[in-house]
Parts: sequence; C-alpha cells; structure tokens
Amino acid sequence: MKKVLICVALCTLFLTGCGGKKLTCTISTDGGMSDYIEFQLNEKNTFIFKDDMLVKVIVKSEAILDSDEYIEEVEMSFKEEFDEFVDSGITTSVKKKSNNKVTSKVIYDIEKLTDEFKLDFPYTNQNFDEIKSYLEDEGYTCK
Repeated sequence: MKKVLICVALCTLFLTGCGGKKLTCTISTDGGMSDYIEFQLNEKNTFIFKDDMLVKVIVKSEAILDSDEYIEEVEMSFKEEFDEFVDSGITTSVKKKSNNKVTSKVIYDIEKLTDEFKLDFPYTNQNFDEIKSYLEDEGYTCK
C-alpha cells in the first residue's frame, strides 16, 4: 500500500510539476456556420498553471453534424480559422473523425506565443480564479 501511495504521489508531481495546478472547463452548445449547416459543439479547455502563472492552454473541440452532407465544409472552415494563426506560436490540428464529426485541438504554449498574439489572448494576465470565474459566467462547467 505504501508503494502505491508513493507511486501516485510521484506520478502527480511528474504530471503537474512543482506548484502546478490544472483547470478544466467544458461546454456543449448548438452552433453552426450558416442557416443550413448546424452542429453540436463540445469544447474542453484545459488551463495549466505553474507557480500560479498560466503556462499552457489546450482547447479541444468536437463538432457533431446531423448528417454527413456538409462535413467537408465544416472541416475546411476549422482549418481556415486556424491558418491565420500559423505564425503566432500556437499548435493546431483538425481531423475528420467520422462522416459527421470533426475535431480540433489548439495548444497555446504561453512562452511560445508572439508578443502581438499575447496582447489579444484573453487569459495571458489572469490567474486561476479569474479564468474559472469568467468561464463559469460564460456557461462553462469547471473543475
């Protein structure tokens, strides 16, 4: 039992780092790109802090369409949305997971973001409690 507790403690320390903290916020909404392309959007935002400073944000989104008719358009729209940020220091990926599902993942590594991008990035100078409060006010569920 003692070995298990030590292993859990070491794994937690390894995953979060010394003084690390993680906030995960989710939301599901009905969305769309036009009057004829509608989908459910599930979003999961993970904020990683070290020494009370935000160091990384990972945003995973999943668009689920009612049919496969417009899946290519949704996939291209997601890709085009992220293309404008290629030189901003973020990492993105967009994948068609099935005939009616597109996923995206965006990683904001705060140290790698350009100064210009940081000016518009809403979380750069906010702490854990401020980010959690803001997102909960916007309808997210945070843990």
